[in-house]
Amino acid sequence: MSIISLSKVSYSLGAKTLFSDLSFAIEYGERIALVGLNGAGKSTLLKLISGELEADSGVLARRNGAVVEYVPQTLPSSLRELSLFDALAEKLPEPLRCSGFEYLIEQRLCAAGFTPERHRQELGT
Repeated sequence: MSIISLSKVSYSLGAKTLFSDLSFAIEYGERIALVGLNGAGKSTLLKLISGELEADSGVLARRNGAVVEYVPQTLPSSLRELSLFDALAEKLPEPLRCSGFEYLIEQRLCAAGFTPERHRQELGT
C-alpha cells in the first residue's frame, strides 16, 4: 500500500506550469531522492505533498495516519531552540500521543540515521 500517491496532479505559479499530469507513488520502506535544477519545483512539490499547498487539479492521497512535514530550506526562528525530538513531538497527532510515544519518536529518528546524541541537540546548531 502506498504511503503517498499522486495521480494527474497539476500545479502552476502564475503563467508558469510546474507540474502537469504528475503521477507517482511512494511505498512503505522506499528511499527516494528529489533532484532538479533551481526553480524546477522541488520545494513546491514537497509543499503539495505536506498539504501546505493545494494542487490545481488531480488527486493527492496520504495513507491514514501518515504524517508528512515540509521543512523549509531556512529554519524558522520558532524551531531554532527546540531539539529535533521536541520539534517532532509537537507535530505528532494527538491520537498517537499515547503511553510510550517517546519511544516511537526515538525509534524513527534512529531509523532515519540520527544518533541518540543528536535527538536532543537544538535545531539551531
